[in-house]
Amino acid sequence: MAGNGFNFLHDETYADSEVLEQDDDELGDWSEIFNAPEMDWEHSEGNEYRYDPSKDRGDSGKENNVIEGHQIVAEKDETKDEDNAQGLTRMELNDHKAGMVGLDKEKINQIIFEASKGSRFYENEMKKEKQVAERIRKQSISLKSITEKQRHEALEVTDQIVKELERSRDLSRTFVHIDMDAFYAAVEILDNPALRDKPMAVGGNAMLSTSNYPARRYGVRAAMPGFIAKKLCPDLVIVPPHFDKYKAYSRQVQEVLVEYDPDFAMASLDEAYLDLTEYLRERQKGKEKRVIEQQSDSNEHSGKTTAITFQFGNDAEEVVNELRLRIEQKTRLTASAGIAPNLLLAKVCSDRNKPNGQFMLKPDHQVVLDFVQELPIRKISGIGRVSEQMLKALGIETCRDLYTKRDLLYLLHSPISFRFLIRVSLGLGNASIGTDPKRKSIGTEVTFSEMSKPDELMEMCTNLCQSVAEDMKKQKLKGKTVTIKLKTVNFEVKSRSLSSLNPVSTYEEISSAAKELLKHEIKACSPDPLKLRLMGVRLSNLIDNFSDSSKEGRQNTIKGFLKPKKNVLSEEVLCTELSKECDAHVELCTEKMSGKDKFTENVSSEVVPTSFSSEAENDSCYLDSCSMGFVEGKSSSEPSCGSVLECPVCGQNQMMKPGEDAITGLNKHIDLCLNKSTIREMVSETNSNHTGVDSICASDKLRIIEKPTKTNRGKRKRQQTGTTVSKKATLHSFWPH
Repeated sequence: MAGNGFNFLHDETYADSEVLEQDDDELGDWSEIFNAPEMDWEHSEGNEYRYDPSKDRGDSGKENNVIEGHQIVAEKDETKDEDNAQGLTRMELNDHKAGMVGLDKEKINQIIFEASKGSRFYENEMKKEKQVAERIRKQSISLKSITEKQRHEALEVTDQIVKELERSRDLSRTFVHIDMDAFYAAVEILDNPALRDKPMAVGGNAMLSTSNYPARRYGVRAAMPGFIAKKLCPDLVIVPPHFDKYKAYSRQVQEVLVEYDPDFAMASLDEAYLDLTEYLRERQKGKEKRVIEQQSDSNEHSGKTTAITFQFGNDAEEVVNELRLRIEQKTRLTASAGIAPNLLLAKVCSDRNKPNGQFMLKPDHQVVLDFVQELPIRKISGIGRVSEQMLKALGIETCRDLYTKRDLLYLLHSPISFRFLIRVSLGLGNASIGTDPKRKSIGTEVTFSEMSKPDELMEMCTNLCQSVAEDMKKQKLKGKTVTIKLKTVNFEVKSRSLSSLNPVSTYEEISSAAKELLKHEIKACSPDPLKLRLMGVRLSNLIDNFSDSSKEGRQNTIKGFLKPKKNVLSEEVLCTELSKECDAHVELCTEKMSGKDKFTENVSSEVVPTSFSSEAENDSCYLDSCSMGFVEGKSSSEPSCGSVLECPVCGQNQMMKPGEDAITGLNKHIDLCLNKSTIREMVSETNSNHTGVDSICASDKLRIIEKPTKTNRGKRKRQQTGTTVSKKATLHSFWPH
């Protein structure tokens, strides 16, 4: 099988962490997959392969809201306490997935609220709810400050952006998103057919990875704690996951997919993207239909099997029908599919006719726009619960609203967020698979029941490091930054990172760093145990094995960020007197600010490159140097041994005073360097602006030539509006005034 077929898809997009964020529970290691009930097949003339979904829902074809036993009946609950109204927003049921239509959402939300009240899960959700509420409050303040003039000017800018985006629209290709129906659950049912008609879920009491369709009728779904699911459905059967089995079946599916697109991309074990454009072009050269036979179940009386013949044409819908049948023949599992002109729309379409169905969006401009405009914003991959709340606060419910309020999005959101949202409103997505071949990172994480014993935590870390090392070997990549992700039983998420001077890829190298980071966290909690419910290991800052590590895979650092950029359109010559004056001014400013800058306390792991040496002579100093790379800026209370550290800004070695904490000492020095570098640049810019376009320095008659830099139309226009509501934080905003 082609190696490219196993790469995860990296669509351009997407989520700016400031706005477009999805929640950890929804973006964890669990894939959202659903179990299909028994299928009824309709064999029409020509033996076409079709599925009649109405037979799963009774003769009327309508959703049935009543389940025998514990019922969720579509009736209004008149009693509603105030806490529910205020605190249930984050925890309320997301019913935009297949199998969730027609439920009494209000009643289910009330059960979820009551079941979770007082739990750690509840406390964590309430904390996040307050954080989102604060963000919405700030957004509302910014919204009120926007004038009609600013909105009008923003519309002019966004209209130009829309025109440019429309020119990039490509309707010439045919993409398919394959989504296995109930992959985890369906695999479990193959081993235990008695579970087929029972409400079941895969996961544990702490968190579910998926639920089947019978369970969904009770409101049970993925990313829901098992104890809450049990309240919704007392008869729910929870099966622990068996990832080895899921991987084996996923490989069988991939063996079918590779025949249609050798460069297909796996988004998870149960999801794949294919570009069928070239395959269809070749297949349509022939006029004969493809014939596939399938053996039906044996007759009870005769004991004989009957062969059923299926014929498939050469257009996209016929080919995808054929592909899904071949997957079912090989694995005994069903798949749904979406067919569209780009990857974003293909994913949306695959959810239209679940389970075991497909939907094709015709490659027509107006058809695409009509389809997209009616979509709820939550149907879009990349818009999670937080983003949904922020957008709804602006009155945005559908993708049509994204377009009609594009001026507000432009003024209130970052450029990355705005670009993603406006592309969504136009139905634009990636029109190629693997347009960004560079992997950002490779990692894995797993959710489990409460774990606190150090030996068990280390064993879990070992397993994760082995998995990452295997993936690195398959992808022929190396990385410089090892990160561990930890989620405590109180749902607090921590990330700790460590960078190496040389790229690493082996299990020994990865585990050396990951385990030291984990040891530090265990020690930091002492004498209390470190109680976790999730752990992950990731390797980032990647390069391939054949690249020059000095040129490839570099991540931008604060030093690189502050380094003055050369402008091909400008020429600056500063006289020595002006330079001295600038330095004196910088020293004066930095003296006033010394020791107050908190920004550098949260410098990322690239601040201090640290070797992953595990030699005995280095063990005593290892944790002190490790702590310098911690994302959250936690410092060790013990002095660093041999505390000579390199400043990432000026590049000079800094000798810490005896007994001085290494982190505190280096942070003070970094504060000074950052202040000097930035203020010097500001003074230089200010002086050049004061002297005009062509001014002469009196001391040595050197000319300072400052030509206006070329900016893109969007940025220039936004500056002309004079609005401050979308002003972004800079280094200066972190300094006290």
